[in-house]
Amino acid sequence: MLQDFDDFQKWNRVILNTVWGIVALSSVAEVLGLVYDHVLGTRVVSGMIMDRMIIPTTWLVLIMLATEAVVRWSKKFADYCIMLMATLIPTVLIIYFPHIVTVHNILFLSILIAAFYYERWKVYLSCLINMIVFLVLYTFNDDLHAHLNGHDMIVSLFIFLTCTILSLGIMSRGTRLLNQLKLTMEEQQKLMIRNVTMDRMTKIDALTELYNHKTFHEYLERLIDESERTGLRLHLAMLDIDNFKKINDSFGHQVGDIVLSLLADGLRIWVSPNDFVSRYGGEEFAIIFVDQSPEEVLACTERIRAQVSEMDISEMGGQAVTISIGLQTYIQGTNKEELFRKADACLYEAKRTGKNKVVFRDIVS
Repeated sequence: MLQDFDDFQKWNRVILNTVWGIVALSSVAEVLGLVYDHVLGTRVVSGMIMDRMIIPTTWLVLIMLATEAVVRWSKKFADYCIMLMATLIPTVLIIYFPHIVTVHNILFLSILIAAFYYERWKVYLSCLINMIVFLVLYTFNDDLHAHLNGHDMIVSLFIFLTCTILSLGIMSRGTRLLNQLKLTMEEQQKLMIRNVTMDRMTKIDALTELYNHKTFHEYLERLIDESERTGLRLHLAMLDIDNFKKINDSFGHQVGDIVLSLLADGLRIWVSPNDFVSRYGGEEFAIIFVDQSPEEVLACTERIRAQVSEMDISEMGGQAVTISIGLQTYIQGTNKEELFRKADACLYEAKRTGKNKVVFRDIVS
């Protein structure tokens, strides 16, 4: 709603600036007309300066200033004030220049301006007001009445109606275009959301909501390239849930999924925001530690191991879950496969030597 209000305020400003331009052009036209009459000597210009230039221009400027004041200080009535202004300015020009052929037709200005607000009743109201103003001027302004006959009056009224119908048609067409644009934007938004969802599905493990095996390898390759270029420190930890097959066999696969989800939730909390956690496959997880010392990484993995062993999983009746971790530092000049081989060897040693431990056997060789 606030955005719609701001849009209307911008439109009101555009309309006011346009009408200021019309007032300026009409003033220039008055001056040029007087100069033309003076040069050709067709009229006595000195007696017309007040009636044909100063007075009407003054009225036009006063109407515009009053409209500006209302629009600035009473935004609630800004639309109606602008519509009234669009009627008063043509009225002033008709009163002071009734001898100009079809000058009364500028009353159409108000109907066209009303159409900018895309409210049908404002167009109807503007049409009714301008028809009444035209009839009043035709009846009580002798100069206008002298230049128009009954036929001209009837034709002018029907032109008012035609202008109203045309404005309504333009509004209707504009509304349809806006609706089509809205539908197109909604479809584009749905497509974008669908693409984001599909992209997420290709990168995220559905059960744990951690990055999957494929995304993990893509990210690790980029980090290794960065390490080779800048010396960024990297460590890879491979985690495996001890006796996970026994958990599935004893408590069912549903409980096994609960264990995986709880472990994933914990890993997200226990590592730093710069680290990268993924479900590598089955009950195996992988963590890339970024820009930390070996001592810091070892301390973090030990905390993770301890936290997991203390997890209370009600579905397992108080039975503890433990993990084994193999940890390896990335050595510049080697490759991803070598890093994985060494981390996996550490994990295998942790499993072989009793489980529920971290093996960080050798950070260099």
